[in-house]
Formats: sequence, structure tokens, C-alpha cells
Amino acid sequence: MPAMKITISAAMRARDVSRPRPEQLAEAEDEAGKALEILQKQEKPNIGDLVTSLIARSYAECFQERCAEGLVAARQAVDVARVAFAKDAIEMVTAVLAVGFEEWKNGNETEGERTMHEALELLRQNRNVPQAMLADAQMRTLQSYRNYLRATHQKGRAKQVESEMARLKEEQPTQCADCVVNATALSAKTH
Repeated sequence: MPAMKITISAAMRARDVSRPRPEQLAEAEDEAGKALEILQKQEKPNIGDLVTSLIARSYAECFQERCAEGLVAARQAVDVARVAFAKDAIEMVTAVLAVGFEEWKNGNETEGERTMHEALELLRQNRNVPQAMLADAQMRTLQSYRNYLRATHQKGRAKQVESEMARLKEEQPTQCADCVVNATALSAKTH
């Protein structure tokens, strides 16, 4: 299986499952490790895949009560991302967010919150990705930050973030699930 497929699968299981089972976490960590092995053997690995693998590993380790190891992997992801991506690139923002999460879970709430807030601000500055992708990344980052605020009993600030999430959702165009598209019309050349 290509490293990218392993990495995406691992990242989704490690981070996006609300209440992952231990076997899912172990599997996500294993898949991230396999992806890292594949990537490290390549002469010119895809840096985005490398960053994603490290992030997946960090979340999987932390959710298995090994947050110190997760913090190391998250910091490695930031170091790798810093070399290849702009500071406001989604890969960089995701790595910074992972460091903030890991800092928080390692007991450093102040640094964790500062770092998660930094990730959010970097994302807000990004003008180099399509609006739909940016909105999705902002929503995911806001959800992570809101979850942190709730867990640290900062209800007022969590409500502010929820309001921002609602505003962001309202700004997105509605999607049509039952729309019909004429393929001929789409492929027709206009002169």
C-alpha cells in the first residue's frame, strides 16, 4: 500500500475518531510507523506525507497515554514542515496544532493553548488555498481549540469559538445533494 494511503488512514483514525477504541489507536500508530518507514527509505519522500505520518503517530501515541512520545513526534512534524512549507500552509498549521494538543495533554496548558491559538491565527492568514479547503481546515482547527477550551473549563471562550464556527458555517455556500449536472454542457468549449 502506498505511504499516502497508509498515512491518511492512520491520521483519520488517530485524530478524527471521537472515542477511538484501543485497537484502532494501535492500528493507527502501526500504520503511521509503516508509512514513516516507507517514506524514510525514499530518496526524495513526499514531505506532506512525512508530516502527516508524524502527526498521525503523535495523536495515536498520546491517545494511548504516551503523550510525551506524541509531543516528540508532533515537534518533529513541525521541524519537517518548517523546511518545506510556508508558515501559513495547512501542513504547517496542522503540525503546530498537534504540538499545542500534545503540550496540553502533557500538562502544559498555557503553552498548549498559546500554540493552538497560534495555529488558528496562521490558518486565518492563509490565502494560498481554495476557499472550501481553507474553511474546512479552519472548522477542524476551531473544533480542536473549542474542545480544549471546554476541557479546561473555559466556557465563555468556548462559546466565542462556537459562535465563530457558526459564522464560518453560514458563510459557506450550500451544497446540493440532489443536483443534476449536464456533462455535455460542462465539456462544451465556448469560443
